[in-house]
Amino acid sequence: MTSAYLYDIQTRGNRPIYEFLYEQIRNDILKGKIKTGEQLPSKRALAQQLNISVATIEKTYHELSLEGYIAPRQRRGFFVEPLAKTTPLHANSGQINWFDSDDTEEDEPPLDLQTNHAGASLFPTSTWLKLLRKVISENPPDLFATVPYKGLLELRQALAHYLQRSHGMAVSPSQIIIGAGTEYLYSRIVQLLSSDTQFVFENPGYKKLAQIADNLSIQWSYCNVDRKGLKVNQLPSTSHIAVHVSPANNFPGGFSMDLSRRKELLQWVNQKK
Repeated sequence: MTSAYLYDIQTRGNRPIYEFLYEQIRNDILKGKIKTGEQLPSKRALAQQLNISVATIEKTYHELSLEGYIAPRQRRGFFVEPLAKTTPLHANSGQINWFDSDDTEEDEPPLDLQTNHAGASLFPTSTWLKLLRKVISENPPDLFATVPYKGLLELRQALAHYLQRSHGMAVSPSQIIIGAGTEYLYSRIVQLLSSDTQFVFENPGYKKLAQIADNLSIQWSYCNVDRKGLKVNQLPSTSHIAVHVSPANNFPGGFSMDLSRRKELLQWVNQKK
């Protein structure tokens, strides 16, 4: 094992170990200390080296994989993803056919894949009720106060802290808007942006967004997505544009945008400023 992975766990402060390791490995990748294409130590080997649990390493690698820094290879372990150079931009808003259509109906499907159903059996009801009683008993006056249109400040502060801690995003609570559902939030966004703003949605992606856009009479188009994420070089070249992107968990594909695409998207945003 190289010295790149010899981290002093005692310097993490009050942070969870997996967050500390995530930041250390991420920084080493960005600095080039851990090279593109390099294989990371096995979870068991790194756990033994640092004298921590394998579960902690699993969580660390999972976070790095979600953010596109590393990727698993079957039966070989995790490898550092390349930081590819960006490519020129050109407009392309065509929609692709991602899945073959299948109109076959079954009376009793073996697996329910509907997206508008919650897994009630998986919901932590007892924990939720315990916390609900705690909040009601400790904050009775606040329950009857008018909630700001952006959402409860304490919740926005907690989300901003989480984004900073887990994803390295410097987000102010004032930049976070909480609302009751996608349709409500999009109506807010439309009011904030100019009337000639064109919205761009992932394809494949959450199809209800297009329906909401039609209901709000706003301009929109698709941008294709592959296994690496949004194809940034296919974004429209219009001046006023808002892109809806899900980098950590694409729907319905479930994959994450890799690091090179994320950097390409950020560069595209900077060019639009």
